[in-house]
Amino acid sequence: MATAIVTDAAVVFHGDQDTVHSTPATVTTGNFSVASDVAVWTNDDDAPLAYFVLRLKAAGLSAAPDLGASIGLYTLLQNVQSTNDSFIPSDAFPHVYLGGFPVHNTEADQTIALGPVRLPVPYTSTIHEFYIKNNTGVSLGTDWELYVTPVTLGPHAA
Repeated sequence: MATAIVTDAAVVFHGDQDTVHSTPATVTTGNFSVASDVAVWTNDDDAPLAYFVLRLKAAGLSAAPDLGASIGLYTLLQNVQSTNDSFIPSDAFPHVYLGGFPVHNTEADQTIALGPVRLPVPYTSTIHEFYIKNNTGVSLGTDWELYVTPVTLGPHAA
């Protein structure tokens, strides 16, 4: 028997989904995307959590990804102290890892969700620059897309 959600129980609230890919370049296997691949995103809601969606299009895959492959998601925080930014993620310093998108080993369109992910929120309206790391064993062409939806918890209304 289902029970109704009671007043003041914690429920999830979603903000508007934002597109954060810009004009993505090809990301070869084992490499990170570059700064010009994504638009910066400002967490105007100061949401502590977010859902991410990564869309891969078959036309952009050089072949079927490896079995058990994933694509890592990272963030660079801008203006952490005054106008000083974090470092761009790299193999030498991946910095803030947010999670991994599991990728199917088929050369087909894929829409992959990740979350909820805990976001670093060191100041109000934190500015994020997201990066992906391609761990699929194949190149990702220019046909990938990244979306973010801010999420928070709050009391359920009566």
